[in-house]
Amino acid sequence: MNLSDHYALQLIINFRTRSISYRSTLVILPTIDTWPLIDPYDVYYELSMKIRPFYDLNDCQDDQEDILLKLRLLLCQFSSFSIKINEIDSFIENNVSFMKCDEQSTNHLKQLRGQLAQLFSNCLKNDRNTYNPHMTVGQFDSQEELNQAKPSLILNESFEFPVQYLYILQRPHDNDTTPFHIVHQI
Repeated sequence: MNLSDHYALQLIINFRTRSISYRSTLVILPTIDTWPLIDPYDVYYELSMKIRPFYDLNDCQDDQEDILLKLRLLLCQFSSFSIKINEIDSFIENNVSFMKCDEQSTNHLKQLRGQLAQLFSNCLKNDRNTYNPHMTVGQFDSQEELNQAKPSLILNESFEFPVQYLYILQRPHDNDTTPFHIVHQI
């Protein structure tokens, strides 16, 4: 090969991004320093399943351009805030016990979710008007089991953590029992 032959060489590289799929979810995770306050409740719900979807994402868009870039631009315009967890409550209809945010935190989360809903309206699976931000502690098989657990599901101390990042969690396409793992931090 001669040096003048360089124009004949071609290098093709196909980069495959991790696809954000219907098994992906956008969440806010508590900071590590708050984990000791949450750990006593791990007996009621496996840690990997404790973080419930904040906003569901579908594989209707390309990761880099249509989701990640839009999220970064949105978050640049959004004021930072903290979340304060102040009690444990339950959803009677599905026997779920959860850590509840205070009113100010709830308002911030609803505002952020509203902006996400506008930005990704085609990804919004649940278009109910009610959104109750929470962190699930446990889901019980029956109302009776929930009632038995309630005396020990008392938050002894409220805690607060800053919202530093949003995370996209994902699980494999073929397994609903595999824990979510972080694929993007935004």
